[in-house]
Amino acid sequence: MPGTNQADALSAAERLRSAVVAMVFDVEPGRPWRLTISIGVACCRDRQIGAEALLRAADLALYAAKRGGRNRVELASAG
Repeated sequence: MPGTNQADALSAAERLRSAVVAMVFDVEPGRPWRLTISIGVACCRDRQIGAEALLRAADLALYAAKRGGRNRVELASAG
């Protein structure tokens, strides 16, 4: 999300997470399915950071979200 600051990126991820949790899927009659998602968010202030490093940071944040209880948004740590 180019041009998005950290607060707005976290807010967008949380809106997406909330929207998925609110969905109900009728896969089998009488047995509604609900989904949860975990999202890792990484932000780049330094244009010298490449896409691969940014994706790696988001992936690490995603796994931190899963370890932290799932169904959550986690911000990548600075590093």
